[in-house]
Amino acid sequence: PVNKRSWLCSSAFSGIGCPEVAAAAIRTAIGRDVLVFKFGIEGNQVARQLMQLHSPSCILHLDIMDWLPLAFRQRVLGASPETLRGIIFDRRANLSLHNASMGTFSFGDLHVAGPPCIDFSPMGARQREAGPSMVGFYIWARALRESAPMVVIIENVPRFPVALLESVFEDMYALDWVVINATAFGAPGLRRRLYVVMTLRGKAKLSRPLKELCSLVAKIFTERRSWESLYCLAGVDDGMSAAVRRRARGYLRVFRDRNAIYDLDQLPTGRPRRALVGLLLFGLTANTKFCWSATFGRCLRRAELGASMGLPTHPAFACVYGAPVMSFEELPRHAAGRVIGNGMSVPCVGSVLMWCLAYCVPDIESISATIKEHPPGTLEITEEPVVYTAMLADEHLIP
Repeated sequence: PVNKRSWLCSSAFSGIGCPEVAAAAIRTAIGRDVLVFKFGIEGNQVARQLMQLHSPSCILHLDIMDWLPLAFRQRVLGASPETLRGIIFDRRANLSLHNASMGTFSFGDLHVAGPPCIDFSPMGARQREAGPSMVGFYIWARALRESAPMVVIIENVPRFPVALLESVFEDMYALDWVVINATAFGAPGLRRRLYVVMTLRGKAKLSRPLKELCSLVAKIFTERRSWESLYCLAGVDDGMSAAVRRRARGYLRVFRDRNAIYDLDQLPTGRPRRALVGLLLFGLTANTKFCWSATFGRCLRRAELGASMGLPTHPAFACVYGAPVMSFEELPRHAAGRVIGNGMSVPCVGSVLMWCLAYCVPDIESISATIKEHPPGTLEITEEPVVYTAMLADEHLIP
């Protein structure tokens, strides 16, 4: 809808590159590169290595703290929530998005981010705005405001406060949000996540509310079939230890469901949180190492955990996505579980990306209001204007 043949994209805190995988699937479906991811930032070393392996053209920065001047880095350590935001947004703290070996980070036209959720997740410390992850959040927010990409997609746990985003961005961006569960796409993993789409005021807006995405998906996926039959092989023992087998038998005694997948790291007796709902569903978290299938009598392999998130760890998925097969077999179980559990569900983030491609239109009303407030000759133009010609049928438009 906007006059762009392709969108320059970037990602932050996205783990192993799930938005990039989704962009590859969109490229295969449309037939050309519409979403071109050129920049990313990821602090986890294992996730960064996997992302570089499968997105070699993406320039990855290491630590978002490097963007803040050294003197201000020392001030934010241990700062109270009341003063932390003021320190980072201080005009004297000139952010530097340049790295000598990697170049200058660019947010591009579209930016996808999954800010750290540990302070808002029920599985984390629950310190909310007082938690240590807020330092990285505010640095990211400051850089985002200064770069002003046209569209921003944010993924986080449902408890993440939208009011926090509104307090930081509402003067610049219009916000729309929805909570999506990966089970709506037939995924076996319970993955309820908040997705927020922010469109730059005066440049773009969503012509269709994001909440309608869930009703549309429900019409397409009328049968919530699990993917388990697509990638699980029966009768193969993965060599579980005796202790893990005892833990699995304990789960069966607690839940008595012999057709389910159990996350053996949820500690149901110590923490009364049921890890499954219905058949073949489990809650995948960053602490997941052993997901035991009562159907097959074994734990899911690393590739099967990745496939539950929609990652191309299975040749069938890789063929559909037009992406190379992603492998986690060389990683220890805890490392594989952490990078997969910290990632995004590929079908979910891909559907939100497609929604932005389909319904992101020029914000004509804001442009017209600006012209009325500033008659010709009174509006100072500081940069080249971006002209969107949504009604012109030429080669520059997305079909």
